[in-house]
Amino acid sequence: VPMGMESFSSSQAENPFDRFPHYRMVPGDILDVLYQIRSWEKRSSFRLEVDHTITVKFPQVPTLTETQKIRPDGKISLPYIDDVLVMGKTTAELKAELMETYASIFQAPEILILVPEFRARVEDFKKDLHTAPRGLSRLVTVRPDGYVTFPLIGDILVANKTLFEVRDEMAIKYEKAMPDLQSDLFLEKAAGSVVYISGKVRSPGAYTIKRPVSVLEAITLAGGHTY
Repeated sequence: VPMGMESFSSSQAENPFDRFPHYRMVPGDILDVLYQIRSWEKRSSFRLEVDHTITVKFPQVPTLTETQKIRPDGKISLPYIDDVLVMGKTTAELKAELMETYASIFQAPEILILVPEFRARVEDFKKDLHTAPRGLSRLVTVRPDGYVTFPLIGDILVANKTLFEVRDEMAIKYEKAMPDLQSDLFLEKAAGSVVYISGKVRSPGAYTIKRPVSVLEAITLAGGHTY
Protein backbone atom coordinates (compact mmCIF):
# COMPACT_ATOMS: atom_id res chain seq x y z
CA VAL A 1 0.00 0.00 0.00
CA PRO A 2 1.55 3.38 -0.96
CA MET A 3 2.45 5.57 1.99
CA GLY A 4 1.27 9.16 2.32
CA MET A 5 4.35 11.37 2.51
CA GLU A 6 2.95 14.89 2.06
CA SER A 7 3.66 16.30 5.50
CA PHE A 8 4.36 15.45 9.07
CA SER A 9 3.51 17.44 12.18
CA SER A 10 4.56 16.90 15.76
CA SER A 11 0.88 17.04 16.65
CA GLN A 12 0.36 13.70 14.87
CA ALA A 13 1.94 11.81 17.74
CA GLU A 14 2.43 12.47 21.41
CA ASN A 15 6.18 11.79 21.30
CA PRO A 16 6.99 11.46 17.60
CA PHE A 17 10.76 11.56 18.05
CA ASP A 18 11.06 8.81 20.62
CA ARG A 19 11.65 6.52 17.62
CA PHE A 20 13.80 9.01 15.70
CA PRO A 21 16.07 10.72 18.24
CA HIS A 22 18.82 11.24 15.65
CA TYR A 23 16.79 13.20 13.09
CA ARG A 24 18.86 16.17 11.97
CA MET A 25 17.15 19.36 10.92
CA VAL A 26 17.39 20.84 7.44
CA PRO A 27 16.50 24.21 5.86
CA GLY A 28 12.75 24.57 5.47
CA ASP A 29 11.87 22.64 8.64
CA ILE A 30 9.30 24.47 10.75
CA LEU A 31 9.94 24.41 14.49
CA ASP A 32 7.55 25.13 17.33
CA VAL A 33 9.28 26.92 20.20
CA LEU A 34 7.35 26.62 23.44
CA TYR A 35 7.91 29.02 26.35
CA GLN A 36 6.85 29.16 29.97
CA ILE A 37 7.58 32.30 31.96
CA ARG A 38 7.97 31.56 35.66
CA SER A 39 8.35 35.17 36.78
CA TRP A 40 6.02 34.60 39.72
CA GLU A 41 8.67 32.50 41.45
CA LYS A 42 11.06 34.24 43.77
CA ARG A 43 14.65 34.00 42.59
CA SER A 44 17.05 34.57 45.45
CA SER A 45 20.03 34.19 43.13
CA PHE A 46 19.10 36.77 40.44
CA ARG A 47 22.33 38.39 39.34
CA LEU A 48 23.04 41.39 37.20
CA GLU A 49 24.41 40.78 33.71
CA VAL A 50 25.70 42.80 30.78
CA ASP A 51 22.91 44.80 29.06
CA HIS A 52 20.66 44.79 32.13
CA THR A 53 19.43 48.29 32.88
CA ILE A 54 19.65 49.24 36.54
CA THR A 55 18.76 52.32 38.55
CA VAL A 56 20.87 53.41 41.50
CA LYS A 57 18.57 55.72 43.43
CA PHE A 58 19.64 58.21 46.08
CA PRO A 59 16.41 59.28 47.87
CA GLN A 60 18.27 61.89 49.93
CA VAL A 61 19.98 63.41 46.88
CA PRO A 62 17.71 62.78 43.85
CA THR A 63 20.04 64.62 41.46
CA LEU A 64 22.59 61.82 41.89
CA THR A 65 20.20 59.07 40.80
CA GLU A 66 21.51 57.17 37.78
CA THR A 67 19.81 54.77 35.35
CA GLN A 68 22.31 52.99 33.15
CA LYS A 69 22.76 49.89 31.04
CA ILE A 70 25.55 47.62 32.24
CA ARG A 71 28.45 47.96 29.82
CA PRO A 72 30.26 45.03 28.12
CA ASP A 73 32.99 45.36 30.78
CA GLY A 74 30.34 44.69 33.45
CA LYS A 75 30.55 48.18 34.94
CA ILE A 76 28.50 51.35 35.34
CA SER A 77 29.64 54.85 36.28
CA LEU A 78 28.35 56.57 39.42
CA PRO A 79 28.85 60.05 40.88
CA TYR A 80 32.00 60.57 42.96
CA ILE A 81 33.23 56.99 42.65
CA ASP A 82 33.48 56.55 38.85
CA ASP A 83 33.35 52.97 37.51
CA VAL A 84 31.79 50.21 39.59
CA LEU A 85 31.78 46.52 38.69
CA VAL A 86 28.18 45.31 39.00
CA MET A 87 28.02 42.26 36.72
CA GLY A 88 27.48 38.98 38.55
CA LYS A 89 26.25 40.63 41.75
CA THR A 90 22.81 40.47 43.31
CA THR A 91 21.04 43.76 43.97
CA ALA A 92 21.52 43.17 47.69
CA GLU A 93 25.27 42.66 47.27
CA LEU A 94 25.60 45.77 45.14
CA LYS A 95 23.57 47.85 47.59
CA ALA A 96 25.75 46.75 50.53
CA GLU A 97 28.92 47.56 48.58
CA LEU A 98 27.67 51.01 47.54
CA MET A 99 26.43 51.81 51.04
CA GLU A 100 29.91 51.11 52.39
CA THR A 101 31.60 53.13 49.64
CA TYR A 102 29.32 56.16 49.93
CA ALA A 103 29.54 56.14 53.74
CA SER A 104 32.86 57.97 53.35
CA ILE A 105 31.15 60.62 51.20
CA PHE A 106 27.71 61.07 52.76
CA GLN A 107 26.54 60.73 56.31
CA ALA A 108 24.18 57.74 56.65
CA PRO A 109 23.61 57.31 52.88
CA GLU A 110 20.39 55.78 51.64
CA ILE A 111 20.56 53.83 48.38
CA LEU A 112 18.04 51.79 46.41
CA ILE A 113 18.88 49.41 43.55
CA LEU A 114 16.17 48.80 40.96
CA VAL A 115 16.03 46.81 37.72
CA PRO A 116 13.29 48.73 35.88
CA GLU A 117 13.55 47.08 32.48
CA PHE A 118 13.29 43.46 33.55
CA ARG A 119 9.52 43.35 33.91
CA ALA A 120 9.17 45.38 30.72
CA ARG A 121 11.26 42.81 28.86
CA VAL A 122 8.92 40.04 30.05
CA GLU A 123 5.83 41.91 28.85
CA ASP A 124 7.39 42.82 25.48
CA PHE A 125 8.46 39.22 25.02
CA LYS A 126 4.96 37.89 25.75
CA LYS A 127 3.45 40.30 23.19
CA ASP A 128 5.75 38.83 20.54
CA LEU A 129 4.34 35.31 21.02
CA HIS A 130 1.00 33.63 20.51
CA THR A 131 -0.91 31.52 23.00
CA ALA A 132 -0.88 27.80 22.28
CA PRO A 133 -2.54 24.92 24.17
CA ARG A 134 0.79 24.10 25.84
CA GLY A 135 1.80 27.70 26.66
CA LEU A 136 3.32 30.63 24.82
CA SER A 137 4.58 29.59 21.42
CA ARG A 138 6.36 30.79 18.27
CA LEU A 139 6.75 29.00 14.95
CA VAL A 140 10.15 29.52 13.30
CA THR A 141 11.56 28.23 10.04
CA VAL A 142 15.09 26.99 9.41
CA ARG A 143 16.55 29.43 6.89
CA PRO A 144 18.53 28.38 3.78
CA ASP A 145 21.73 29.23 5.67
CA GLY A 146 20.75 26.71 8.37
CA TYR A 147 20.06 29.31 11.06
CA VAL A 148 16.94 30.14 13.05
CA THR A 149 16.32 33.49 14.74
CA PHE A 150 14.92 32.95 18.23
CA PRO A 151 13.31 35.74 20.30
CA LEU A 152 15.73 37.40 22.76
CA ILE A 153 18.74 35.22 21.94
CA GLY A 154 19.11 35.76 18.19
CA ASP A 155 20.49 33.34 15.63
CA ILE A 156 21.40 29.71 16.33
CA LEU A 157 22.75 27.31 13.72
CA VAL A 158 20.35 24.34 13.77
CA ALA A 159 20.92 22.62 10.43
CA ASN A 160 22.38 19.13 10.81
CA LYS A 161 21.68 19.20 14.56
CA THR A 162 19.14 17.15 16.50
CA LEU A 163 16.28 18.76 18.43
CA PHE A 164 17.98 17.74 21.67
CA GLU A 165 21.24 19.45 20.73
CA VAL A 166 19.44 22.69 19.89
CA ARG A 167 17.29 22.48 23.04
CA ASP A 168 20.44 22.34 25.18
CA GLU A 169 21.97 25.33 23.41
CA MET A 170 18.72 27.29 23.73
CA ALA A 171 18.47 26.52 27.45
CA ILE A 172 21.94 27.96 28.10
CA LYS A 173 21.26 31.14 26.11
CA TYR A 174 17.79 31.73 27.60
CA GLU A 175 19.07 31.13 31.14
CA LYS A 176 21.47 34.02 30.60
CA ALA A 177 18.99 36.27 28.78
CA MET A 178 15.97 35.72 31.07
CA PRO A 179 16.49 33.32 33.99
CA ASP A 180 12.77 32.82 34.64
CA LEU A 181 12.11 31.62 31.11
CA GLN A 182 11.84 27.93 30.25
CA SER A 183 11.92 26.86 26.61
CA ASP A 184 11.30 23.67 24.65
CA LEU A 185 11.52 22.79 20.99
CA PHE A 186 9.40 20.58 18.71
CA LEU A 187 9.44 19.77 15.03
CA GLU A 188 6.15 21.13 13.69
CA LYS A 189 6.71 20.20 10.04
CA ALA A 190 9.65 18.65 8.22
CA ALA A 191 10.65 20.15 4.88
CA GLY A 192 11.85 16.83 3.54
CA SER A 193 15.11 15.01 3.14
CA VAL A 194 16.64 12.67 0.59
CA VAL A 195 17.40 9.04 1.41
CA TYR A 196 19.38 6.76 -0.86
CA ILE A 197 18.20 3.17 -1.00
CA SER A 198 20.29 0.49 -2.70
CA GLY A 199 20.82 -3.25 -2.49
CA LYS A 200 18.24 -5.97 -2.96
CA VAL A 201 15.22 -3.73 -3.50
CA ARG A 202 12.99 -3.44 -6.57
CA SER A 203 13.61 0.27 -7.29
CA PRO A 204 16.90 1.50 -5.83
CA GLY A 205 17.56 5.22 -5.97
CA ALA A 206 17.08 8.55 -4.20
CA TYR A 207 13.76 9.23 -2.47
CA THR A 208 12.50 12.48 -0.97
CA ILE A 209 10.82 12.01 2.42
CA LYS A 210 8.79 14.53 4.40
CA ARG A 211 9.38 12.96 7.79
CA PRO A 212 11.83 10.55 9.43
CA VAL A 213 11.20 6.98 8.28
CA SER A 214 12.22 3.59 9.61
CA VAL A 215 14.36 1.15 7.61
CA LEU A 216 11.27 -0.95 6.86
CA GLU A 217 9.42 2.11 5.53
CA ALA A 218 12.41 3.04 3.37
CA ILE A 219 12.51 -0.43 1.84
CA THR A 220 8.78 -0.16 1.13
CA LEU A 221 9.38 3.12 -0.70
CA ALA A 222 11.88 1.31 -2.94
CA GLY A 223 9.32 -1.34 -3.86
CA GLY A 224 10.23 -3.92 -1.26
CA HIS A 225 12.78 -6.72 -1.19
CA THR A 226 13.82 -8.72 -4.20
CA TYR A 227 14.41 -12.39 -3.73
